[in-house]
Amino acid sequence: MRLTLRTLLAYLDDILEPADAREIGAKIAESSVAAATVSRIRDVMRKRRITSPELTGPGSGPDPNLVAEYLDNTLTPEHVTEIERLCLESDIHLAETAGCHQILTIVLGEPVDIPPRTRERMYALGAIAPAQPQDGDSAIREPVPPATADTRRNAAAAAASVQTGDETFTHGVPDYLRRKPLWKRLLPAAAVLLLLVWLAWVISDLSIRNLFRASSGDEAIVADAAPPAPESKNAPERAVVETPEAVAVTPVEAPAGSINPAPPADLPESPVEPAADPAVDSAVVTVEPARDAAAAAVDVVPAEPAPPVVVDLPTPVVYTSLEGIALTYQADIEDWNVLERQQRVLANQWIGVPDPFLARFEVAAGRTALIVNPGTSVQFLMPSEGRLLSVQVDHGRIGISRTAGEGAAPDPVLVSLQIGAWSFDVELVEPGTLLGVEVLLRQPTGIPAEPVEPTIDGGVFVVAGSAAVKTGDNQQIVLSADNGFLPWPVDGVWQPGPLLSQPQWLTPDGPILPPVKQTFANLYERLFTKDQPVSVSIPAVVKDRRRQISEFAVETLALTQNIPHLLQALQAEHDESRHAAIVGLREWLPRSSQNADILREELSLYYQDDEVEPIYELLWGYSLQDFRSLEVSERLIGWLSHDNLVIRELAIYQIRTGTNRPTDYHPMALAEQRQAAIARLQEAVRRYGALMPAE
Repeated sequence: MRLTLRTLLAYLDDILEPADAREIGAKIAESSVAAATVSRIRDVMRKRRITSPELTGPGSGPDPNLVAEYLDNTLTPEHVTEIERLCLESDIHLAETAGCHQILTIVLGEPVDIPPRTRERMYALGAIAPAQPQDGDSAIREPVPPATADTRRNAAAAAASVQTGDETFTHGVPDYLRRKPLWKRLLPAAAVLLLLVWLAWVISDLSIRNLFRASSGDEAIVADAAPPAPESKNAPERAVVETPEAVAVTPVEAPAGSINPAPPADLPESPVEPAADPAVDSAVVTVEPARDAAAAAVDVVPAEPAPPVVVDLPTPVVYTSLEGIALTYQADIEDWNVLERQQRVLANQWIGVPDPFLARFEVAAGRTALIVNPGTSVQFLMPSEGRLLSVQVDHGRIGISRTAGEGAAPDPVLVSLQIGAWSFDVELVEPGTLLGVEVLLRQPTGIPAEPVEPTIDGGVFVVAGSAAVKTGDNQQIVLSADNGFLPWPVDGVWQPGPLLSQPQWLTPDGPILPPVKQTFANLYERLFTKDQPVSVSIPAVVKDRRRQISEFAVETLALTQNIPHLLQALQAEHDESRHAAIVGLREWLPRSSQNADILREELSLYYQDDEVEPIYELLWGYSLQDFRSLEVSERLIGWLSHDNLVIRELAIYQIRTGTNRPTDYHPMALAEQRQAAIARLQEAVRRYGALMPAE
């Protein structure tokens, strides 16, 4: 018997013949690849919260009918090879196929238990009469032979047997086939009719009472009130008035020493519902603070909250890009949506531009242009007096250019920028000035002992014209093309320096994509759905067979901080997608002190208990001193042999980025190939005492 994936599934589900099972068991023991595959099948079957292949759309798996034919051993050899290759490369498809095989084994391996009563009723029904053709089927109707005496006698005998229950229906016609009496068929309709009549009477009665109350004034309200409940000797004085619409209460001053004193005058007036008085059996008691007598007779209707006020920026900022995708955050649904073209930006609106797209915004009808580069998130703030624009750059890169040529405004352009804890103004002194802002989030180097502010890299660039940076301490720094780099301050000190080379991303029209990447950008743009949030349309694209498209989708999840789907992307099929998920999670972690708890909670939903702590530690990373520790080095190398692909991927990521040591280890390679690369890393640890030698 051949050793294939289907025979391995049959061996694990114990449906092989004893001789075949012994043969397959011996082959598994001899083949390390087969043993690793068996172990992997068991692992993915036990994994909690694993996703399933998409049936339609981007990233959809193979046709379920093909998988069914594969499990039935009726698929062609070419399709068998394709299905098995997909299962061996993807944990999701392997778990789905193994789970279907296990379910079919259980269902088909146990006989169906038919109760005796059901069996008897099926036999009592007898043969089913052939269906009579419809009028429209006359063209294909077979000729019916003329009725003879024998056929008429047989038909009469069959009808008599049905009526008496002698032959076909041994117990007579079943109850569910009998025609119900007329009164039973009409009872539901009568009940519905009575209900409609009662509702019409109630509505008309309420309308007449309300009309009478509106025309009679306060006296009608009091006259129509329900009689007060009998009072107890110790009960405080209360007045109760009930109406079908609301409860109107005449003000009664609460006695001194009452358990429900009137609230202070500075508190808002609102009804208070005290506990039920034991002396009152069925009265509804409502106490209100003493108010004016005229106001007391009017029913109080709580005011609805005012709708949020949409505020436009004083200087129009319009999204003018003709291609690509820009996202906007909607607080009402707590999600990101596609930003419509030619839409005006509002105050405090968040804009995110996923990779590989570029977004261009015109400010003050073309007086200034704002270019938001791929992978950037910004917020447009309400500018203070004298500022043309105010922008908070969360992370990424932006370019700000002042229009040159005819029609350019002669006055300088003042822009307010907020980067983390720093707020400063930038004045674009002359027309044609091109200024760039770069905010790069630095990844953590270990679990912090206490919350710290995230560290950012980058700074301010000027590649054309001149700009004056006015810091918060009233310091003014002039930047030009010769002296055009101002890094973010260290210990509060701003120190400008020369611009050694012009950044490729800082051009008047933004970076130009290579032709191949531009092709994939056009394909990726079509996968966004304007009437659906990003969290609905993009996660499925991570499973796309095209490596570049899958990587774009993971980077979009990182931009929108979709942590649950980023954790799932750690198991993506492509190396680039898994790497993008690691970077996105590690840049998100130090941004808030609450992110550590959020990460632990999400990890517990998608991974086993013994896998949560290693993944949590690996995502936080290690310092340079940790890589000089023998204990940390051995722990990292040990995780390279872990059964979980995510732990292996994170471990080799930390070794490569932390030590800059080249290695041929691949987390998805076969066990023998991985072990050879691990042996070379272990040799380096024996030589240096750790992954990195001591200083």
